[in-house]
Amino acid sequence: ALAQFAEKNGLDNEALEKYRSLIGIQEFSAQALAGIRRYALRDLALARQQIDGRNYSMARTLADEVRQNYPEAKDVVEQATEIIGKAEVEVARQARQRAEIAKDVLKAANEYYEQATGHFNNLFSTQRVGNPLLMSDRLEAKKYYQLALSAYQEALRMNPELANEPMSVINVRVKECRDRLASLNQAPLGGLGRDNINF
Repeated sequence: ALAQFAEKNGLDNEALEKYRSLIGIQEFSAQALAGIRRYALRDLALARQQIDGRNYSMARTLADEVRQNYPEAKDVVEQATEIIGKAEVEVARQARQRAEIAKDVLKAANEYYEQATGHFNNLFSTQRVGNPLLMSDRLEAKKYYQLALSAYQEALRMNPELANEPMSVINVRVKECRDRLASLNQAPLGGLGRDNINF
């Protein structure tokens, strides 16, 4: 009676404690187990909601908590285990998808970087000194270095392991984009020479 009273009044910890204390008493065992099972099913419903919302990592966490918190409710634990299995499959699938998308973003970043570097190098061409197109190259270099920087950062956000791959130059290029953007933003409007650029 005290366990049911606690449950009805939202005293969950107290209710569970009393239900567990009654499991070993044959007269109250079934009733106590039913009470624990109600709590387990309530928490399992939260994991199912996360599955339905495609929040698979959270679903896995919540279902694992059900397994740990309610070992007495064996049928509910089995359902939680099934949810964990489904969630892990989806988490792995999402990780593969992110990795593929990250590769595409990295490819775009490298293309932006190459375009930016082309315009940047034009600023120092001896054949272009005094050419009005220098201002255009400066603006284009800034634009593409910013695009490259944003794309590199997004690729790393999606898959941090990209920076650890053999021959990876992402971190080097991120720093170079930042340094060159800073120099381009500070350079005098009248023209750029290598003495005005910080590397």
